[in-house]
Amino acid sequence: MATIFLVYNIARVGRRTHLTSLLLTGTAFSQFLTAIISLIMMLSSHEMRKIYFWTLGSFSAKSWDHVLSVLPYAVIGCALILMYCRDLDIIMLGDDSAIRFGVETEKVKRNLFFITALMMAACVSVSGIIGFVGLVAPPVVRLFTGPVHKKLLPASFLTGGIVLAVCDTVARSVINSEIPVGIVTALIGAPFFVYLLRSKRNEVM
Repeated sequence: MATIFLVYNIARVGRRTHLTSLLLTGTAFSQFLTAIISLIMMLSSHEMRKIYFWTLGSFSAKSWDHVLSVLPYAVIGCALILMYCRDLDIIMLGDDSAIRFGVETEKVKRNLFFITALMMAACVSVSGIIGFVGLVAPPVVRLFTGPVHKKLLPASFLTGGIVLAVCDTVARSVINSEIPVGIVTALIGAPFFVYLLRSKRNEVM
């Protein structure tokens, strides 16, 4: 959470937090922390396999105890996020329009930023770093539910879980030895995300 706090405050310009600044600051901190993880891996050769699987994302050797340890963060976090559905719908009109409708855009963004960061930290502490699920699932769900967040968010939560379960099944069965599920999500998610970006660009053109 200390890292999240630093990223958010460094990315702020005046009273506003711009998306570009947030992404660039997050990328810089990500590279810095990746270097620290690499150093730990180098110094802890006897724990190399566990750390390696964690960096790639894996459910190997996980039990229901791990699920129960994350469950409160997931349930409470999802409930809090759903409380902001109306505000998110209005913010889609643009920050200036949302402010005219009485939405405190910076407060909403800040609260959601820290709520999702706490949820993500809890999940990553158990499963490791699993990428692309959160980037791919919502755009696909949006095609069926539309942009209304009251429908979009719950459907995205459910779809993300289903996608992850399918990828984990593939990771456990595609070869004799289990491979980290993060590899499967990256192999499937990265090309699909590029396809979505190209589709959006073609729509704009």
